[in-house]
Amino acid sequence: MVHRVGILAFDGMTLLDAAGPAEVFSEADNGRHCYDVRMVALGAGSVRTSSGVRIEADAVTDGTGFDTFLVPGFEGPPARDPALVAAVRALSEASGRVASVCTGSFLLAEAGLLEGRAATTHWRYADLMRRTYPAVDVQSDAIFVRAGKVFTSAGVSAGIDLALALVEDDHGADAARDVARSWSCSCSAREHIHSSPEGWNYPSCLVGRFVQYLMLLSVIPPATTPCRQWPAEPRSRRGTLPACSGRSWA
Repeated sequence: MVHRVGILAFDGMTLLDAAGPAEVFSEADNGRHCYDVRMVALGAGSVRTSSGVRIEADAVTDGTGFDTFLVPGFEGPPARDPALVAAVRALSEASGRVASVCTGSFLLAEAGLLEGRAATTHWRYADLMRRTYPAVDVQSDAIFVRAGKVFTSAGVSAGIDLALALVEDDHGADAARDVARSWSCSCSAREHIHSSPEGWNYPSCLVGRFVQYLMLLSVIPPATTPCRQWPAEPRSRRGTLPACSGRSWA
C-alpha cells in the first residue's frame, strides 16, 4: 500500500525543512513504490521559500488527509496567520501521523496539537516556545521527539533524521539504512543526542569530522570500509553531532 505524505508549503518556509524529508521519502520509494509525496498549500500555485526558491504546491481541499502530514519551519511568524493555523489543525486531524521540522512546531503548538505533549524545536527558540506555550513539554536537547501520533524535530537537518526514523517505522531498519547509505549519513536512533551548542564538546572541526566518519561506519558494510587507527579522545572532550541552525519565530 502506498503511504501518502503531505508537506505543507507556505511563503517563508525553510526549503530544506521540506526538501530534506521529501528526498528521504523519495529515496525510500525508489524501487519500492511505497511513498507518494505531495506539497500542499492554501491555494494551488507557487510559494516562495526563505531562500527565494519557489516551489509548486497543490491546493488543500476540504477533507484532505495524509498518512503523514509534515509542517516545515519558517522565517517570520506565520503561525499567527489564522487561515494557516486552521489548515494545520484540519490536516492534522485528518491525517494518521503528524510531524514538524524546526520551528514548524510553533505552528503545531498554535493549532493546539502540542498541548500536554513532549516536543522539540530549534534550540535557539526553545525558551520562546516554553514561554509562549507553557502546556508544551519542550525538550530542547532532543533531535526529535515522538508523542503519540505527533513527531517534532529540532533545527533544519534534524528533519532528515526524523524522516529516516519514520521510514524505519514504516518499512524497517533495512529500508532506512539503504537511504542513509545512499546519502552517506547515519540512520542510527538519535532522539536523545544534544541539538543545542551546550552539548557540542568538540575540541576542533577535525574531531567533528571524525565523529561523522564513525557514524558513517555504522551504515557501510565493514568489508567495504577502510579504517585507520585513531587515538582515543578523552572522555571529557567527547561530544555529539550538532543539528544545523534554523529560522526565526519571533
